[in-house]
Amino acid sequence: MARETYLETRRRLGLPEIPPELMDEFRAQLELEEQRRGDPEWIAEQEANYEAVMAQLARKAR
Repeated sequence: MARETYLETRRRLGLPEIPPELMDEFRAQLELEEQRRGDPEWIAEQEANYEAVMAQLARKAR
């Protein structure tokens, strides 16, 4: 059985079409996110934030 694409599934379910402008915006955001994931400074910032949030949750759990 062949897999349906996202758009084929939306059409089959009778969902409205996604405007091309929104798809373009989404693709641009996705490309930016992929670029960020390769930036060591951004990665370090995310790790620091993760550690701070985990420490805060650990304090609340006590």
